[in-house]
Amino acid sequence: MDLEQQDEEKINVYRGSDTPQETDLSVFRAEFGKYMQSDNLNFLFGSGCSSVIETNENGDKEQVGIDTMAGLYSKFKDEHPNFKIGDKALSDPDFEGNLERLMDILISLREAKNYIETRTDPDEQINEVRKFIKAQIKKNIHSEAVIKLYKEFYMRTIRKSRKNPINIVTTNYDLFNELALDSLGFFYNDGFSGTFRRRFNPLVYNYIYANNMNLNKSVWNRVDNFYNLFKIHGSVSWEKQNGNIYEKDPENITAENVMIYPTPLKDRSTLMVPYSDLFRNFQNHLANPNAVLITLGYSFGDDHINRVILDNLSIPSFRLIIFGDAGTEKVIDGQEKDSNILRLLKAHDPRIIVVNSENKIHYFESFINKIMPSPLVDVQENQKLSEAIRNIGSVLQAGDQLGK
Repeated sequence: MDLEQQDEEKINVYRGSDTPQETDLSVFRAEFGKYMQSDNLNFLFGSGCSSVIETNENGDKEQVGIDTMAGLYSKFKDEHPNFKIGDKALSDPDFEGNLERLMDILISLREAKNYIETRTDPDEQINEVRKFIKAQIKKNIHSEAVIKLYKEFYMRTIRKSRKNPINIVTTNYDLFNELALDSLGFFYNDGFSGTFRRRFNPLVYNYIYANNMNLNKSVWNRVDNFYNLFKIHGSVSWEKQNGNIYEKDPENITAENVMIYPTPLKDRSTLMVPYSDLFRNFQNHLANPNAVLITLGYSFGDDHINRVILDNLSIPSFRLIIFGDAGTEKVIDGQEKDSNILRLLKAHDPRIIVVNSENKIHYFESFINKIMPSPLVDVQENQKLSEAIRNIGSVLQAGDQLGK
């Protein structure tokens, strides 16, 4: 679809109202370009950003990224047909097809097992679910399709003379942000310092990367492609040893993983290191004047994150742009309730903008290709040159191997 055709597309834009305005894509795209110019720009990535479905050679739909919580539950059910809690199988509607709900029940049983007799060991079952989650993340952790998508996102964020780094906040445990940024050669802070043995140090979020524009006069200018990355629920690559947190290859982690698993106890876990440091930095950046927060693949289901966002609505210059569904959700008895995003709209705050469409404009890939500004020409040329140099290096290395 070329640009002229895509601009004819209609999308739904909610502006502090639960009634959408049908808007030309081209009109909103121009408006969104102004938000991208903000010097205090923040993105929040939820699980939907790492979930990418492609059609395989057999014509079947295949997950090439990391599934959402609903998708993970479905896979867990298929892989563990005999998994039961009491008399209830995983197909029971009480679990709501939700991995977080399942963990909630297991944790409740763990707390009660000293007072009542249980047929299964809740601790063993909790560890089984955790092991499954880590295995699913590692399965597609190097997915080329997803990394390519993230690279395109970062390519489109670069604008000249930006005063501050762009803040990327994610609830995901995967490594797609890091792999994309490393591949592009873009600079970023992820909360770790060191080279050979990288240890968590929140002070690095105070650092910046700068170009020395004039060696004789010490004239400095911040690099255009610089980011702060906040993994507020931890990462599959973080390991805790002797009270310190280190960044390692996920395949080489033998100690405790630093990850907040999908349970209602997430709220309590964020009070501990490193999550408390990450949340504090996240909140401080949102409190900056004229801050803009853009959410993608996030359904506003985490109260501890929602509180940080809602607290900043007390700042008049704060803007919240949500790409997501604004309808209703089914509950256990077949009835429907307002989604969390719809409840936000019913606050009738004009600073809250929600965007979606029947063509899924709010999905990560569509957002990148249809909403975000095009990459700058010189940025594209630099990346093509870097890619060409890497290809030459690969050919020369292959030649050396043949020579041996």
